[in-house]
Amino acid sequence: MSNNPPVESEHTESKPPSSGSLEEDPQDEEETFSTRQLFKFAWQIAKGMNHLAEKNLVHRDLAARNVLVGHDNRVKVSDFGLMRQIYEDVKGSEKSKKLPVKWMAPESLYRSTFTIKSDVWSYGVLLWEMATLGGVPYPTLTNTELYRLLSSGYRMEKPDMSSDEV
Repeated sequence: MSNNPPVESEHTESKPPSSGSLEEDPQDEEETFSTRQLFKFAWQIAKGMNHLAEKNLVHRDLAARNVLVGHDNRVKVSDFGLMRQIYEDVKGSEKSKKLPVKWMAPESLYRSTFTIKSDVWSYGVLLWEMATLGGVPYPTLTNTELYRLLSSGYRMEKPDMSSDEV
């Protein structure tokens, strides 16, 4: 577990987060999140990730499980266990460490290169998680199958409940 505090955008006030994350089952709550709330969460996460990028930091594990939602619906990006400060690109990964394959950009999977752009890829997967209210990305694929398919240009399909415009 990391000792780094959660990151908020500078436009939010600091309040303690709830113990929950975005991937928790919304049926456990008194009410589910509205589309408007989900868009607000997405915006806040983007602002927090932009803050990290401005500090030349790469998160390397952005996913719903690492986003805390406070009682006031403010979100905080957390779990900085894989974060690295960058000067160019971050290369390499510990071979013995389990990696979040389904959230990783192709360049991270194939060349162990982590950049702000690979965090943007993970943000896209996070948006998919939010649109499916906690669905597992690439639900029908194993990590090995996904690794092979991404190299041939395969991309995740839009969530069933999303319109074609999305």
